[in-house]
Amino acid sequence: MTDLESDRIRHIVLRLDRLIHVRPECGRLDSETAQALDIVTHALELTGVEQGLSLWREALWGRKLSEKARIAVVRLLEHVMNAAAEGDTAAIDDICGCLRRVVDRDAFVGSLQRIGGVGKHSAEPSEQGR
Repeated sequence: MTDLESDRIRHIVLRLDRLIHVRPECGRLDSETAQALDIVTHALELTGVEQGLSLWREALWGRKLSEKARIAVVRLLEHVMNAAAEGDTAAIDDICGCLRRVVDRDAFVGSLQRIGGVGKHSAEPSEQGR
């Protein structure tokens, strides 16, 4: 795994952690938070972590990505990124097709403005032509 891929994994894990932690007290989950929890689910299933359901509930209800869950997510992301680098999309789809989004360069880019303003876009598309 290259440094760039490792940095990308760290970035995604940070985003997942923030999406899980910083969200409204009640109401529906936005699509990115639901995607984050879905990735945690797949990571816990893929790695076979003991008490995976409890760890997932901790992420959902406790708004916390435990260290065990974080390690599982890193392993899942490594697996998915390696498969993508080899062009093996079937290996990604074997887990879940939703994980194809993770290898996209713009994964979770919509969350950047909501989470502490990190990485805000310089201009909205409608303003760029002005």
